[in-house]
Amino acid sequence: CDNVCHGGEGPACNGRRLPAILYLNPGWTPAHGGELLVYPPLEESDGQKGDKGEGDAPVGCIEPIANRLLLFYADARVPHEVLPSHAERLAITLWYYDSDEVQRANGVPV
Repeated sequence: CDNVCHGGEGPACNGRRLPAILYLNPGWTPAHGGELLVYPPLEESDGQKGDKGEGDAPVGCIEPIANRLLLFYADARVPHEVLPSHAERLAITLWYYDSDEVQRANGVPV
């Protein structure tokens, strides 16, 4: 998880809400690797560690194909990992943030 947070609160909140990833890999093949694996949502108690649950199998595998746009939640709703890449892997990532949560993470009263 890119934002280990529950309901906008918690010691590891960072404000990240939604990544937008545009893949730029022309001619990508499965041998190139670099897929994004998506896991089942974490329970609140598991989400504090920011990692997928022990023994969870992925529920999705997204190939980094050129011109594919990917949007997903950055918190415990969508634990994920990127597999190793065996070729150059290109992507543009844009983060959407929750401004109140960023201020709290930086110690600014909201």
